[in-house]
Amino acid sequence: MRVAVADDTFLFREAFCLLLEDMGIEVSHRAANGLDMVEAVRKDRPDVAIVDIRMPPGETGGLDAAERLRADFPDLAILALSQYVQAPYLKRLLSVQARATGYRLKDKVADGGSLRDCLDRLVAGETVIEPEMVEMLMAPRTEAVAGPLGRLTPAELRVLQLMAEGYANRRIAGLLRISVRAVENRVGAIFAKLELTSDAADLDRRVKAVLTFLREDRRDQSQM
Repeated sequence: MRVAVADDTFLFREAFCLLLEDMGIEVSHRAANGLDMVEAVRKDRPDVAIVDIRMPPGETGGLDAAERLRADFPDLAILALSQYVQAPYLKRLLSVQARATGYRLKDKVADGGSLRDCLDRLVAGETVIEPEMVEMLMAPRTEAVAGPLGRLTPAELRVLQLMAEGYANRRIAGLLRISVRAVENRVGAIFAKLELTSDAADLDRRVKAVLTFLREDRRDQSQM
């Protein structure tokens, strides 16, 4: 796997690249701003582009770079890193395309095993969202749920939450201590209740289900 890394903090960038190299991952480019990142990836495309959201130029140069790279390379896996959970950043990141897109907190990617799992999922085309973001969006679930999500049972909502965090069915089964078949049944019910037709690939339906979950959050939380 080859990745390009962009972060304006030298120490973090170099330490992060060392972590990747220790994991056997090739770092193809290192950039200190969004413009250099875009130029480097356009010349030599890696498997994953990793960008710090808040870096030059401007306040969200990394997010700008991610949008440009997504326009140029729709299939490029992109991992956006942030110091804090910011719902508007996530929504902007996913507004162009959710497939092969990740949003993680910087202090949560120091674990090599977790980082490798995240990168593998992104390269496979999955959407990987910071669990704290998902938890934040799930916080108001004690109230009546409106919209498409109101059709789901609490058990189905829990499965959808774990899907949003990027977990596959087998891992969800382990976390919930139920069978893989039970998870598959709940996922199927989620697809049916959200009217995600079976003529689409399962990965596409999982992404669309997660997007429904994110878009149907409490509107007031988007201002956090």
